[in-house]
Amino acid sequence: MRAEGLLFLNKTRPVVSTNDKGEFKLVISALHRISAKQAELWRVSYVGQRAKDLWETCQAVLVPGQPIQIRAKDMRVYTNGVPVIEAEAESIAIAPRSHLMEGGAA
Repeated sequence: MRAEGLLFLNKTRPVVSTNDKGEFKLVISALHRISAKQAELWRVSYVGQRAKDLWETCQAVLVPGQPIQIRAKDMRVYTNGVPVIEAEAESIAIAPRSHLMEGGAA
């Protein structure tokens, strides 16, 4: 299954590491604002050169509340008190901050 949409980075800082194959891996925690009172928590893994390029060029703007446009695949929902949607990113792009008016900061 695939999904595409706008998410907002939450207060958890992005995590940089490598995967089992030694590839660059960026893990981003973000919120999908369903309504003013409801949000879904997403944990998105982005792997490879495009992930590294995003990190190197946009690290300074990957802050809480920053909107990102994402295309994701292989979504899974995990619950351990709070449901979390985990997914692999096919692409992530920084969205204009004007989207803050639509969804609000985390």
